[in-house]
Amino acid sequence: ELFESLSGLLRGFKEVRINRLKSDDVFEEFQSTATRVRGVRTRVNILFSNNIIFVEMFFVILLGAAAFALPVIATSFSSSATKIVAAILFFFGPLSNVVTMIPLLQQVNVTVDNLQRLETTLDEALAKTAENEAAPSVDLSSFKAIRFEGVTFTYHDPDGNATFQVGPIDGEIRRGEILFLVGGNGSGKTTFLKLFTALYWAEQGAIRVDDVLIGPANIQSYRNLFSAIFSDFHLFDKLHGLRDAAPERVNALLQLMEISNKTAFGDGRFTNTHLSTGQRKRLALVVSYLEEKPVYVFDEVAADQDPQFRRYFYETLLPEMKNASKTVVVVSHDDRYFHVGDRVLQMDYGKLSDLPPAEVKASPKKRAVRRPKP
Repeated sequence: ELFESLSGLLRGFKEVRINRLKSDDVFEEFQSTATRVRGVRTRVNILFSNNIIFVEMFFVILLGAAAFALPVIATSFSSSATKIVAAILFFFGPLSNVVTMIPLLQQVNVTVDNLQRLETTLDEALAKTAENEAAPSVDLSSFKAIRFEGVTFTYHDPDGNATFQVGPIDGEIRRGEILFLVGGNGSGKTTFLKLFTALYWAEQGAIRVDDVLIGPANIQSYRNLFSAIFSDFHLFDKLHGLRDAAPERVNALLQLMEISNKTAFGDGRFTNTHLSTGQRKRLALVVSYLEEKPVYVFDEVAADQDPQFRRYFYETLLPEMKNASKTVVVVSHDDRYFHVGDRVLQMDYGKLSDLPPAEVKASPKKRAVRRPKP
């Protein structure tokens, strides 16, 4: 259970980092599991120690009988042999323990050094977190627009040489908009989404929510605006950060997404998350919908879906979210549904631009989506 919690934390790092309530819930569960494991290990160690003590006592009694009882019973037993047995009895155990402990002591020294370095790192991180939390909080949930001002992010090779750059990005995303994002593989779409959701920190430029500059003091408040389903998303079997979610509502959404015959919600968790790719995306949509965030990011969510559900996603679900004043950014190449969106953005060699209406209406053969140079 502990390894499953840790594995889920690592695989779902993006989902945890972007949502403070989910993060707190996941870490609380992990801490609770770790505490239970520590108690089990303590009890096992005590039992193991008791068994060792029993075996050693039996061994001592046996040697004592051989060293002291036999000479009384058998008078021919040499007194020198008694001394030798006694010496072995008293020195063998301690010497064996000393030899056995030498490698362990070396490991302990290394572990202590690592723990001290970890403690120093955690103290610095906690100090920085306390400083950020002490700053005046700003409610960003009622924003009107998110603006990018020269936002740039660069990838580097191990030698420090720039290999690919996204940006500079300028523009704004307004509240209640539905935006489609297109571009070839490797064009920078995912990097843009991670810059947009503040999972990546811009090397240059700034992001503003209305007139509020996003920085270390309010970065988590900004991330809390988002609910995102990335292409490599992770599904938790529990609704972390949504403990008050009514099972009836969750199961109704599962039925709406046509996966109620594959999984259900009860006792605080989903009964099954080992689903097909398309079904897992529908389940992720249920979780995202329950989070009720102002901004939604969907990376190829409609892919791997049947035509009926794909139409429902584009022509029913997205307009409903728009009517609820939700901002939605969708990575998609389903150009037959682009009429649902307010704008279509194209990522080309790391540069973001608005597609003209004429190109948006063009067929896929006429509208070229270039891929980055090799």
